[in-house]
This record gives sequence, structure tokens and C-alpha cells, in this order.
Amino acid sequence: MTLAPSDFAQILRLPLDDVRATVTQGDPTERVWAAWALGLRLSPTAAGILADAARGEPDPGVRRHLAVVLTGLGEQGAVEELAHSDPDARVRATACRCLALLARQIPRYAEMLGARVAAEEEIVKVAILEALPTHLTDTVRTACVRLVGDVSLDVRQSVAERLPEWLPPGAALPPLVLHQAAIEPDRWLRRRLLGFCLARDDVASVAVAVAASGASSCAIDLLDLLDASQVSGWTDLAALSGLGLRDVDRRLLALFAGRWDGVPLAWLLRCLEGLPSWQLLSVQVVRQLVSRLRAVAPSHLSPADVARLSRLGDIGAQALEEPPVVDYDLDEDEGGGWGSDEERDAYSSLVSTLVEEARRLQAASPSRG
Repeated sequence: MTLAPSDFAQILRLPLDDVRATVTQGDPTERVWAAWALGLRLSPTAAGILADAARGEPDPGVRRHLAVVLTGLGEQGAVEELAHSDPDARVRATACRCLALLARQIPRYAEMLGARVAAEEEIVKVAILEALPTHLTDTVRTACVRLVGDVSLDVRQSVAERLPEWLPPGAALPPLVLHQAAIEPDRWLRRRLLGFCLARDDVASVAVAVAASGASSCAIDLLDLLDASQVSGWTDLAALSGLGLRDVDRRLLALFAGRWDGVPLAWLLRCLEGLPSWQLLSVQVVRQLVSRLRAVAPSHLSPADVARLSRLGDIGAQALEEPPVVDYDLDEDEGGGWGSDEERDAYSSLVSTLVEEARRLQAASPSRG
């Protein structure tokens, strides 16, 4: 029998014996239609016929439809067979999705799928992760959350989609999630995971994990996601300052502008040392350096600090010979500048004071030379 694609209704009207025959004897499209028709007309007594058909069906696409029909008929045993044993990953994915959806009423399916999800192929993992219910046992939830570190981006994204449900506010943040947020290579997913971690853990813990990764891209994403209200003080982000990365340091400078308590002088000096041009320093940073240099005791300076003071004096003197152009927000993509001669003169005076303080401390330091 050959039917046009619009003739499902024709199969539905066939005598039952012809529908039964078509389940195994038609072409793949007809076999699919016949399975649905038989399910509609004989439910639930069609379950046994379709379960036998699924075991002998050669076409993966037809077996996928049979898994759905059998689920609707309550023939879970046949669906379990397809989920466990079918050689085609797409069929297993469909069958596993059906069982995962049933797990809301039959919890043992969640346990069964949780036990096998890590060993499955990508398409099957995604199907299970997307369809499992929100409320899972600790064992199943742990097995699923662990896949946040899977080699497949699609799998990692699927886990990230479900994390807010599986780990609601107040739930402990698994160290693996924080670790993956710090090393995730995909920028979109990395930022999503970082945002999730910031909502579940303190800023300092997230910063420590990011610093441990050593990745500037991750540190920059973290700082871009933060605003000043989320940072209680320098200790929250001190771990990032140890990376010694120019772009990270510049963002830290911008984030702590006007909130300098606890910010180490040595770090400020190192930031200056790493900048390609004096003119990238804002008025706030220069003023803070002047204040800090006036307050520090020469004996508290390390040899590295003394060397940086020497450079500070040199580049400050150079800046006084050039018309200063200051980037207020430390963003290289936006041009800064001065609107008047008075502002330019005020900045030059501030830089001159900074040079004097730097050279005074360098001369007085026991570590000089």
C-alpha cells in the first residue's frame, strides 16, 4: 500500500487487520502512521502489538515514534528496552526523554537515568538533562550537576539551564560548578556560570577560584559582571590582583575608584608600572598615589616598590613635558581629555607633587640602590 503524506486519516479508517499489517509491512512513514492509528483505536490493548513491532523494527526513526506511542499507552517495559539497548543514540535519547518525563510520577526512572547519564552519548545526555524533574535525590542531582564539566558544550549548557532549579537559593554550591565557571572556554556559558556562582556564593570565593584558573578572560568577565554594590572591600577581589594582568588591574582600578581603603600601595605601584602610558591614569588614581606616598614609611617599602618608585618619578617627569590627556574611566575605547587649561594645569600640578613624593621616598628608603 502506497499513501500520500496527507493520508494518515486514510490509515486511521482502515480495517483493524489492515492497520495491524501496516505496522510491520508498510514503508517507514506508513509504519509510523499505523502505530499512531493503532494506538488511538486500540489503546491500551495495542501496547503488546507495538512493543513486538519495536523489537523488530529496522528503522531508527520509526522506533523513535514507537517509543513515544508506547509511553502514551503505558508500555514502559518496551520503552526501557529501547532506552537501555537500542543501538541508535537518537532512539535511546527519545526513549530516555520519555522515561525522564515519567519520572515525575515514577521516581525510579530518575534513579535509573541518573545512574547511566554519564556513560551515554551527547544526544542522550542532553535529552535526560532537559527532561528530568526539578526535584531529584542527592545522588541523581550530583550525577547530573557533575556533567557541568562534560567535554560537550551542549551538555554543559543543558546543565547550566537546570542549575537554578536543581540548586535553588540557599543550596550549597558544589565546588565543581565554581571550578567549571573559572575554566569554561565558551564565553557565553562562562558568564552564565559566573553569574550563577555569584548568586550562590560570596564574591571572594568566586574570585579565588577565578584567580586559580589564571585566565585573564575569566577574570575580566567576573569584573564585568560585578558592580560596586556587590563588593564590600578590597579583600573580596584581592586574589585577582595577584594575577599581574594589565587588563584585570585596570578594571580593578576602575571598580575601586574612590574606595581605596585596604587597597595595597604595592599593587597601585605595580599597576602604574604595567601601564603603557602615564596618560591612562585618572585624576583619582594620581591623587590616591600622592596620598599614599605621603603616608607610607620608607622602611615599609620593598626593593620592588623602590624600583617602581624610580619608574614613577621618570614617567611622571615625562608626563610633565607632554600635554596630559587623561582617560577618566580607564577605558581605552573611549577618548578622555581636558576641557580647559585650568584642568590641565591642575593635573600637571598633581603629577608634579607625585613625582616629588616618589623621589623623596626612593631617596629615604633603606632598600634603595
